[in-house]
Amino acid sequence: MRFCLFVVPADGDPEFEAELGDSLFRVGRSPDCDLVMPSTAETVSAFHAEFRVLNGTLQVQDTGSRNGTYVDGRRIETWTSLRHGSTIRLGRQGPTLRWRAAGGERAADDDADDERGATTRLATLRAWCTDHRQLVLGAAAGAALVVLVLLVVLLFRG
Repeated sequence: MRFCLFVVPADGDPEFEAELGDSLFRVGRSPDCDLVMPSTAETVSAFHAEFRVLNGTLQVQDTGSRNGTYVDGRRIETWTSLRHGSTIRLGRQGPTLRWRAAGGERAADDDADDERGATTRLATLRAWCTDHRQLVLGAAAGAALVVLVLLVVLLFRG
């Protein structure tokens, strides 16, 4: 089975597709990569990530990039299996890649597209909360304190 990566650059450049072969497929800014990202993609390392097909499943791994590789909002370190419609981001704010089977229709799972979109939004929210953990914990502690004060006031009023 052949796979295509649907690439959405982070800098507003046009979207495009790249077909993966059966061998190791490298993505990065280096001209030696199979998919060369533009030099304006500053979050992308020279050799950022690799893709492979193992037992009919597309997998990706980060190759020690400075800004990391994210699959559906989670940073990966080792080979990670992808699902149809998985979102791969090169760096937290970098270009986005999605995969689909080559020769298939991009919107073969129209109903699943909405679910994947919701999953991606949830993963983005989860990543934001992870990055802003102190802010989230502070807000939660503040809300708990307000509830506690209200309970105390209600108990002593009655």
